[in-house]
Amino acid sequence: MKRYIKSAVKPFSEENLDTKRSIVRNTGRTEELAKLSDTDDYFIQLELAQNPNTPVDILDKFTNFRYSPHVRAAVASNPNTTRDILYKLMRPGDPMVYRAIAENPITPLDLLDEIAHKRSIGYSDFSQAQAAVARRSDVTRGILAYLSTVDNPYVRSWVARNPNTPDDVLQRLSNDEFWDVRDSVTKNPRFPDLKL
Repeated sequence: MKRYIKSAVKPFSEENLDTKRSIVRNTGRTEELAKLSDTDDYFIQLELAQNPNTPVDILDKFTNFRYSPHVRAAVASNPNTTRDILYKLMRPGDPMVYRAIAENPITPLDLLDEIAHKRSIGYSDFSQAQAAVARRSDVTRGILAYLSTVDNPYVRSWVARNPNTPDDVLQRLSNDEFWDVRDSVTKNPRFPDLKL
């Protein structure tokens, strides 16, 4: 009787999707995850892309442009992803995916440099991805110097906070037209030692 009432409130197909989502969230068995990877359900794809137990071949499959940017961003953030997968995710050029790539600790410097040099076109605003590059402790001084010249003050403020930013760049940013950028220079751990 309980099953009948539940089905009356929720169609069986939705109940089945909830079961599949639960399996994806709670399983480490790759054979079950592989079976579920052929679905067209966005939420199951997203759960698979986020699951640290998802095999690399399934993550690689989700790099295809036909999958949602949210799914591809989740692949870029997955701890099981590889550098090869990160390179594949750079192709379509979605700002959300670029941000996830920039935040992944295994991302190589050449990809960080490519993200730093992206130009916003139309609705494609890469400032969040550029800011993620500027926040990294392993980014080069050259990339930071470049990011200090972009139009977006949010990106420049993260450059100003980075302890690896060269002194001459911090000097320039301390005179930035935006108060937030100037204030961010004072939040740099090296600020007390700077001769501004």
